[in-house]
Amino acid sequence: EAKNGVILCTGDYGANRQMVESFCGSAISRLERAYEPALNTGDGHLMAMELGAAIDDPPHAVMLFDFPHFKKKGLFNLARQPWMYVNLRGERFMNEDLPWGYECNQILRQPGQTCFSLWDSKWDEEWPRMRSQCCKNMGPPTYLWNPNDLEEAIEKGHVIVAPTLKELAKRLAIPADRFLSQVERYNVFARMGKDLDFGKHPERLTTLERPPFFACRIEVRLMVTLGGLKIDERLQVLDTEGEAIPGLYAAGNVSGSFFGAVYPTTVPGLTHSRAWTFGWLAGRNAARAFP
Repeated sequence: EAKNGVILCTGDYGANRQMVESFCGSAISRLERAYEPALNTGDGHLMAMELGAAIDDPPHAVMLFDFPHFKKKGLFNLARQPWMYVNLRGERFMNEDLPWGYECNQILRQPGQTCFSLWDSKWDEEWPRMRSQCCKNMGPPTYLWNPNDLEEAIEKGHVIVAPTLKELAKRLAIPADRFLSQVERYNVFARMGKDLDFGKHPERLTTLERPPFFACRIEVRLMVTLGGLKIDERLQVLDTEGEAIPGLYAAGNVSGSFFGAVYPTTVPGLTHSRAWTFGWLAGRNAARAFP
């Protein structure tokens, strides 16, 4: 029996499909999990709610991730560079330079909730100017050190390669005429250094013109749910009337009152720093409350 306070640090509820559907929506609940531990089933949330604790109002923010069809780290980030993306209709549909959380929201609105990342044989010349960060870094130590990795991905069908754009469209099973017109339009923007459709940064506009041409399917996966128990400035859990529950504290992803509707991936590692900082503060505050 706890006599000096309880600090909940039980993580998120991403492995609890019922909670994900209730607080994040059915579209999110159907996503495959990325790194979500199977034991993160929201036990801390549920126990506190049984005591009358309040939880953030839905929809809860989630951390989504755009996943290529392979796990080699260098290749993983190669496919996730801000190349041209098209959906299953062969249409470009967004600024590919968005932070990946916002990018995932756009992909989820496409047919089949998927898309293709496209690049040509100039990729090894062009990726340095992308200067991608926040889980998309292509520099050491995540760079594609072994060129055989790309050949292996092609052999396994994870990366599709074709000698012409028309043949690439055929192998991707997307409408060739529409796709070719979209690529032609995109190439014009890349040469003039101005994206008239979606406003992508000029440095990240690259032409698709030098064969062979490559494509990789991108899907969205759930990494973390970010809605939690409502807390006050002392990290004490609040009840449904907004009053602090004596002796009950929360930190990390079981705690709420922090994120809005989206996870801002412009600040990488934000949930880690919150867990460390709020965990320390909750421990300090509990120790002071129960000397």
